[in-house]
Amino acid sequence: MVDDLNDFESEFLLKINEDSLEVARFLNQTLRSKTISLPNMTISFRKTLPLIGADTCQKIALVLQALSSVNAPPIISMRLLQALSEIPPSGDYSQDLLMNIVVKMWREIEPDCLGTLFHSYNMDVPASEIFSHAANMWRNGNIAKAIKLCREFNFSSRLENEENVIFTLIDKGKPELIKTFVSKDSELAKKAVNSMIPHRELLKHAADIVSDSGLNHEDFPDLVMYMKKRSLRYHIMSGKVGIYNLAEIASTETDLLKIMIESLATDSKKENALWMGQAAANLVDAYPEVAPLLSQEVYRDLTQILPNKNRLPDYFGPLQPEISLSLRLSQDSIFFIDSEELLLEINLQGEIVGLDSEWKPTLVNINPQVALLQIGFEDRVYLIDMIKLGSSPALDSKLTEMFSNPNILKLGIAFDGDMKNLKKSYRNSECFKSSINNYVDLLDYYKEIYNEIPGGLAGLCELVLDTHLCKAQQMSNWERRPLRLAQMHYASLDAFVLIDIYKELRNKSKANDTQLKVLFEHSCKNCRSKLHQTDDCPKGSKCKLCQRFGHIESECPN
Repeated sequence: MVDDLNDFESEFLLKINEDSLEVARFLNQTLRSKTISLPNMTISFRKTLPLIGADTCQKIALVLQALSSVNAPPIISMRLLQALSEIPPSGDYSQDLLMNIVVKMWREIEPDCLGTLFHSYNMDVPASEIFSHAANMWRNGNIAKAIKLCREFNFSSRLENEENVIFTLIDKGKPELIKTFVSKDSELAKKAVNSMIPHRELLKHAADIVSDSGLNHEDFPDLVMYMKKRSLRYHIMSGKVGIYNLAEIASTETDLLKIMIESLATDSKKENALWMGQAAANLVDAYPEVAPLLSQEVYRDLTQILPNKNRLPDYFGPLQPEISLSLRLSQDSIFFIDSEELLLEINLQGEIVGLDSEWKPTLVNINPQVALLQIGFEDRVYLIDMIKLGSSPALDSKLTEMFSNPNILKLGIAFDGDMKNLKKSYRNSECFKSSINNYVDLLDYYKEIYNEIPGGLAGLCELVLDTHLCKAQQMSNWERRPLRLAQMHYASLDAFVLIDIYKELRNKSKANDTQLKVLFEHSCKNCRSKLHQTDDCPKGSKCKLCQRFGHIESECPN
């Protein structure tokens, strides 16, 4: 058996019989250098632990202690304990013996591992002793381990009451430890967020706590507004969302639109970027209700610029039909359903259907309300207005019947995530609470054939259909009514094209056509393709204003 050991296993056995500290350093270095993967390390533990011989329990306990002293990742100790729990009792090892040893030295073991250890071996350590140990670590300055121990055993609230932990961590500038400390206590999380809001440098971390703890963002309006402003600023500079799309998203909150226009106007001077000033003037013309809110200086400057009538596209098609995929169905085959009367007329029967949903981007990590549900059959697409019909019993009944029908093949792209959002948005609808019968995720289907992950719907269109999917409308206001024709085209195509992709993948699979296209490691910065690099992009640069390819914003003719 020993002859079958690999280098890692041989070294581990040699060191564990000599010096526990050396073992800990060896394991720590091995994992950090990625010499061996964590799953393979676990397999090696299972293989070598029965070979340790005399004093197995004592040696393992000492290694656990040493791992804590060298600040090794807790996952090593956890995997070591996992492997140990699977070993049959022998003369050199029994779980009772290990338990007796660990009970005496548990204070020296990594806090993240203690919960697993106590649970796995049914160790009876009084809660008062554990809390006392955590409090002593805190008072002695070992704050990270004290916080981990409190989190592991749900003592955070008690330690906060005695030691004012949150205030201390804010004062020390330790936001990550605050996140750890409150992660299992929603009331404590709420206290932490309110304590962090006055500190501008901690607002991003406060927002993370709100999301991670499942708190209601509406309880923290100042925080949400700050994060929206921050996100707005990022999107203006990055160009990932077109300026006019961004304005449409912000238009329901005049404070945000004001900030956006003033940012563009100010940056126009700083960067000597005339296009920013022109964009700001265009937005004032498009949203005149914001003009009285602007600073006098900005308003005066913008009145010197003649606005052009740039508007978001309002035709049924992609931005550039010559380079992007268009819907094969006519506009007459797209049905916008926004009333009970229209709902009763829809036919959700067919052999195959594509599913997708849309919601208004929130600019921050807030659970959105689904605004549109797209249901695409081979000859028609239904766009269901969820704002109007999301709570309709008739819609609930129709969707329940379709989702459960084993004779209808349902297609989606990670639609389980859409279902979660639909469930959160419309809690009284039963149709979103169960899994979909006869459902195929096209990302999984592609991976099954090619053993690669394509990236998303745009990636599938490029790899399977050899065409570009225009995503310009993805980040737009899906709550506006009526939808623009360009939005209706995009929404319909997102559901309908799933059928074309599925059929093409099925044909390739049957023909055993599984030759992969050569993909670059990094996506093209212009069009996000992995089939070419940015310098070789056939579409050219993408304009931050209109999102069309072939020109930059300073040369935008639109």
